[in-house]
Amino acid sequence: MRGRRHRVLLVTLAICCGFLIEEVQGACPSKCNRHGTCGSDNICTCFPGYTGYDCNSRACPKGAPWVDFATGQDSVRAVAQECSNRGLCNRSNGKCECDTGFTGPACERLQLCRTNCNGHGKCMSMRAMAATKNDYNLFYSATYDTPWDADRIFGCVCDHGYTGADCSLRQCPYGDDPISTGQVDEVQSVSCLCNGCTGTFTLSFRGETTRPLVGSVDTAATLKAALEDLITIRGVSVTLNGGATLCDSDGVSAIITFTYEHGDVPALVIASSLSGGTSFLTVETDGTQAAYGPTPPLTERGTKEWLECSGRGNCNTLIGLCACAAGFGPSNGLGASGNILDCGHYSGSGLTTCAGITGSVTRCYNHGRCQGAPFYRCLCDEGHRGYDCSQPQCPTGRVWVEEAVANNVAHNSVVQCSNAGLCNSAGICRCLPGFGGAACNRMSCPTSNGAVCSNRGTCRTLRELAALTPTSTFTAAGFVYGSDPNALSTWDADMSQGCYCDKVPLDRGKNVRYSGYSCSKIQSVSCSADGGSFTLSFRGETTLPIPFSASTATVKSALERLLTITSVSVSFATGASACSSAGNVMAVTFYSPSGDLPLLSISAAALTHSTASVAANAVQTTQGTKEDVICNNRGRCDEDTGTCVCSLFHTSGNALGDFGTLDDCGAVDSFMTHGEL
Repeated sequence: MRGRRHRVLLVTLAICCGFLIEEVQGACPSKCNRHGTCGSDNICTCFPGYTGYDCNSRACPKGAPWVDFATGQDSVRAVAQECSNRGLCNRSNGKCECDTGFTGPACERLQLCRTNCNGHGKCMSMRAMAATKNDYNLFYSATYDTPWDADRIFGCVCDHGYTGADCSLRQCPYGDDPISTGQVDEVQSVSCLCNGCTGTFTLSFRGETTRPLVGSVDTAATLKAALEDLITIRGVSVTLNGGATLCDSDGVSAIITFTYEHGDVPALVIASSLSGGTSFLTVETDGTQAAYGPTPPLTERGTKEWLECSGRGNCNTLIGLCACAAGFGPSNGLGASGNILDCGHYSGSGLTTCAGITGSVTRCYNHGRCQGAPFYRCLCDEGHRGYDCSQPQCPTGRVWVEEAVANNVAHNSVVQCSNAGLCNSAGICRCLPGFGGAACNRMSCPTSNGAVCSNRGTCRTLRELAALTPTSTFTAAGFVYGSDPNALSTWDADMSQGCYCDKVPLDRGKNVRYSGYSCSKIQSVSCSADGGSFTLSFRGETTLPIPFSASTATVKSALERLLTITSVSVSFATGASACSSAGNVMAVTFYSPSGDLPLLSISAAALTHSTASVAANAVQTTQGTKEDVICNNRGRCDEDTGTCVCSLFHTSGNALGDFGTLDDCGAVDSFMTHGEL
């Protein structure tokens, strides 16, 4: 009786296990964790925002990649990538962890605004820079909306008195060279007619704007005061031609002479709210005639210098103070002694030579030539700067960020440190985080624990990556990114960089859950020879020389030594030798990798034939239809180690569906002794 119950129990257990095995083999992993649908092939199709073989991982936002292999000639940003290829996706929350210098949900923005421009500027996109004109550090009226980087690259636009890529440097005073003579001040005219109109207007100069001006009330004195209230104007003189106020019914021209702002200064900018009646308001500059008055005067373009430290000193940008040449000191802005620390006053009895090393006859520090009388200015050699050529100049490169100089035209300027770093006193660029190269002209590659590309690859430019783009046969496509050096769309060909990873064997295999007809790929290699050796190549890897008389085991071993092949079988049409004088055919069946694979290639250069010509060729006999997917879609890849972590009921296979050593989740373990939920 006990024996019968025991047999019944065993039968019941077997039946239950059979149901268990059937259920295991007919269900998606973890039922797609309720984040996807299970298809008829028992493969999860994940809902938006989820990914992975079991839909248990969060997907991250995608953006046009900063770096990638090319998809065609001069094309690298056609296919969106997670985190724009400049960050790692946190699979637990679906958020990108961006590389240094990159920000945004998809790491789609490159920020050169370190520490928010140090509180001395505004962080602006290139689109915004183009739309802003302040005549101080943004000078052009343009649009920048169609280039790929219009809303992706951000840089600092510094406040008055500050400079540098991150606005951390102080600007020194500018002034007129006190040695030069015979030059004139800038003269502009603001002409206003207001007959029965009301309202106000303002004037702006180098980004600063006056209080609202009332044309029928404000006079020459009040206009002078309003202009001199601006931090960008030290002093002007104002006269009215045609009336006592700024506007009247038959027109008045206010003649404004810039007595302290030297050089060819930008035109005043009018913003008017005048309305009703008849009104006319304009600015005349550059030699044009004022509109109103009994004898309308001509305006005049300023010809005095407007130089840092008046061209007679070197600027200490850490504190914003000029170190003046001997005999030069503070001025009143007009050449006389004063309290403006601009080196604009000369107290000597007359220059007779250029600046140079104190106590030495060496002029311009041997890094330039002396212009001679009457100005005695140093004309510096390339690589040096300063009034005495004593300061080394930093390396220059194409700018990362700048305002557009015309509609959708930028990145043409070449400046020190490429606008992505600061030049120190030794002439060395100190690059902002995320940039490198002598001129900060290279985007830094990602690092892990201080190792560039995690010590598992090399840092390559976009131009280099385009050339290395792999084809289906694992050869280089040879695309060119930056084929036209003048094309603005590929300006970053030699500047943007990314990691080109080393080759690592990654076990893939057939999906044992694939239902329906599937075939392993079979290729035939013919060989007619009776001496020498040959090699076989697959996906960029080449075997060691194989003797013409090699056995099936020798050919199989040579192929499986390649990083790109895990498991094959080899058979010969006739005989025991790979090649024969009459010709033989080697049939190579691929188990791993699987799928529709590229052809093997045979090199017969070292083969010989004693009675005929050597012949060798490879053809496809049966097209592979098995999948070639990571971890057989039955596990997740641990990207730190490159190994598969299998789902329940799955374990390491042998590429044929049985237990093996491939660590590819390619075999079923129905008794749940392996795997994870």
